[in-house]
Amino acid sequence: MHTFSLCNILYCVGFFRMNGWLLYHMHIVKIIDNKFIKLHLNLLHLDKV
Repeated sequence: MHTFSLCNILYCVGFFRMNGWLLYHMHIVKIIDNKFIKLHLNLLHLDKV
């Protein structure tokens, strides 16, 4: 029983760490996407001018 709870705790910690990393990664991707979209819109605007 004790080893089971220990494994459970380790699993939960690993899961939260992985989740945090995924959220962090998605946040960076979102920032990059926003910059890329702005750059793309600026290029389209320059093409029209």
